[in-house]
Amino acid sequence: MYLLLTMTVDRSQRKCDAKSDWRQRFRALFIFLSCCILCTILLLNSSLGPPSVRSLWNILHVGVPLHRSMDTMVILGFTLTPQPSPQNWTTTPILEDRLRLGIHLFERNVSSNIVLSGGWGTRKSQALAMERWMITHGPPPLPTPWLLIPEGRSNTTYQNALFTAEIVQDRGYRSLAVVTSSFHQFRSRLTFCTVFKRMGLDHVKIVAAKMEIDEFGLEPVSGFYHFVRELGAIAMYLVTNQMSLSACR
Repeated sequence: MYLLLTMTVDRSQRKCDAKSDWRQRFRALFIFLSCCILCTILLLNSSLGPPSVRSLWNILHVGVPLHRSMDTMVILGFTLTPQPSPQNWTTTPILEDRLRLGIHLFERNVSSNIVLSGGWGTRKSQALAMERWMITHGPPPLPTPWLLIPEGRSNTTYQNALFTAEIVQDRGYRSLAVVTSSFHQFRSRLTFCTVFKRMGLDHVKIVAAKMEIDEFGLEPVSGFYHFVRELGAIAMYLVTNQMSLSACR
């Protein structure tokens, strides 16, 4: 009788915990969807104008200037430009900005170990397109050559973190700089911290490198699109438990 009562209580407790967990996730989803609606209203209100959009855009920027050495850096992939031959798909401007920052950090001796993370199939792998671009546009040979490590299996930011963590673990790296666009820094850093902690790699120092150009530029509508898209992605990652807001603490 005691055993039966204990099993019943445990089962009830698990149900309560599951309900509480889903309540928290739906609350997070509601908050971020509300933010998306609010941002849309702000954008359509011509009296507020682009400066308001820019201030919203800056919320996602968590990158910091890097002036110290890191064991490795990972450059996250982005959409490629289609070409007649899938093997020759080319990099897009947003992806090239990330690659330029990677070269800049290499030239500043931040790290010579560079993971190129991005998949979408072997015939049009972002990692291979990134590697081609880096070799073509990279600096002349330096005393310390770089090591390019293509990672072509990942199709999402979560998989970027997962497969990069495997590389970091295998090679014994203890610090990592995440190189991505400013609008993507918030989600990518938290996702990397979450995945690394779950894999027992919470000793690895993870930072997001500051994007040293004004990506917002003269196209506030494009910038706003990426902002709203990221809010939706952040909400999805919280709801599906792919990311924790406290992971980087």
